[in-house]
Amino acid sequence: MIIAWMGIMSLGWCCPRRLAFFVMRIQEKLTKINAFTGASAFALSLSLGETKMLPTIIMVDNVPRCVVRPTDKKDLDRFIRNAKKYLIGENEDAKVTHRPADEAESAQWYEGAALNKAWGGQEDNYFGLPIFLPKS
Repeated sequence: MIIAWMGIMSLGWCCPRRLAFFVMRIQEKLTKINAFTGASAFALSLSLGETKMLPTIIMVDNVPRCVVRPTDKKDLDRFIRNAKKYLIGENEDAKVTHRPADEAESAQWYEGAALNKAWGGQEDNYFGLPIFLPKS
């Protein structure tokens, strides 16, 4: 990744749109690789050289509850800690876990982010959304 970053800079790709497009393509490829290999949800974001996470599923007792995209592991841990009462509801014995989102779940996050952007919101301020499962 670092080599790719240096290659971009040496080609003179300083235009933010080109760089954003390149970063988006890399993240799409990493999402597919992570889904295939079961790798960690971390991916290198080339936008500012920061580590950024891909969309992540928060699960309560192995049932998907929401899809989020935290900035880093610390942000994810803070969200789980602060939102635990919201996530578990009445079941105080429930176990909250997380895993990388699959392609369909990631699409939900990106659709929510697109809606947020459509009304004028910034992607940096968009965190995630709940997953509503049909009642059986």
